[in-house]
Amino acid sequence: MNSLELSYPIIAAAMYCFSIVFVKLATAGGRVSPTSVLFFNNIAMWAIFLPSTFAEGGVKDTSLLWQPILIGVFFSMGNFATFLCAHKGEVSLMTPVMGVKILLVLLFAKVITGMNLPPMMITSAAICCAAVFIMGYSRKAANPKKAARTYVLAMWACASYAMCDVLFQKFSPNFSPLSLMSISNLVLLLSSLPFLKGFLRDIRRARSADMSFAALAAGLMVVECVLMVFAITGSVGAPLCNILYNTRGIFSVALIFILGKKIPALSEISQSSAMRRMAGSLMILSAVAMVLF
Repeated sequence: MNSLELSYPIIAAAMYCFSIVFVKLATAGGRVSPTSVLFFNNIAMWAIFLPSTFAEGGVKDTSLLWQPILIGVFFSMGNFATFLCAHKGEVSLMTPVMGVKILLVLLFAKVITGMNLPPMMITSAAICCAAVFIMGYSRKAANPKKAARTYVLAMWACASYAMCDVLFQKFSPNFSPLSLMSISNLVLLLSSLPFLKGFLRDIRRARSADMSFAALAAGLMVVECVLMVFAITGSVGAPLCNILYNTRGIFSVALIFILGKKIPALSEISQSSAMRRMAGSLMILSAVAMVLF
């Protein structure tokens, strides 16, 4: 396995954490909504990857265009469920529930691609899943109806994203990685058109600093996406890629802990939650070490 490709999901995890920080900074003043940042991100991803669709070798067989479109459908469903869950559900419960994605990736990879999954990889995925639950655990009793809604939407989101990752790996021989991303992103862009009105409204009232943070978040998301696509379609594959990508828990704890002391908008970790998240992060680190060494 290419050692350079092994670093792609880890670098992508770090970039994801920094992009979320910029999303928080862009939306902190209330002039830019999270859905506007999402729309900005989807436009950027589609525009940057668009030229690869027409490059030589980008699309090897036009009769197979349904494959990236199918990927885009699952990607769009995952995005929709995530934002609906963040709006209607409990975010503190949503994050740990979505840790189940790792196990679903293993299941889909086995069923759809027939991939042989080493026992160590399955054990590592289970540890990552448990770690994410620990990081998001809270003693505060949840509203039963709201909790049930959160479980349904979060499971819908992580199942959609898991299927998207596995289909990327399965269909990648028929397209170049970037053209596969470009066509699927067209579906993603079309699914985000309901946010266009709010996006245009936010542009008019936002400060230049808000839009700069949104642009930085979108730029990092694009690079993160490219690295994940190359890892999934390359020698790493979807299961291992998702295990390595879970190091974002370590990066997020460290980043928020450091920046939260200086930036009020990022100050959100109490001492007890910081200890839980650090414990979960160490579990993830040990799970990654199990697979690699």
